[in-house]
Amino acid sequence: MATDHTLRFCIIRGVYLTDLTFIEDGNPDEVDNLINCYKRGLVFRVVQEVQQYQATKYDYVQREPLLTFLTKLPVLSDKQLYDLSLQREPREKRN
Repeated sequence: MATDHTLRFCIIRGVYLTDLTFIEDGNPDEVDNLINCYKRGLVFRVVQEVQQYQATKYDYVQREPLLTFLTKLPVLSDKQLYDLSLQREPREKRN
């Protein structure tokens, strides 16, 4: 059974990804031609917290038919995924 700890990570995983995006987009890579150590420290703290969750063992009870559904999902190649993407959202023609 999932613990509060594992459920918390599943729920807030998107927050970590958002944090990393804002850190990357909102801070320059260099300050005065030097590596921005502050930015690297921010990234490190987020990654370190995610790694703590990755070190946790997740014991989920396997339940049918969900298990079969998830293990039998079709696997598409990169080209198939790209073609499907173009079907869903065609690119605009360039002049």
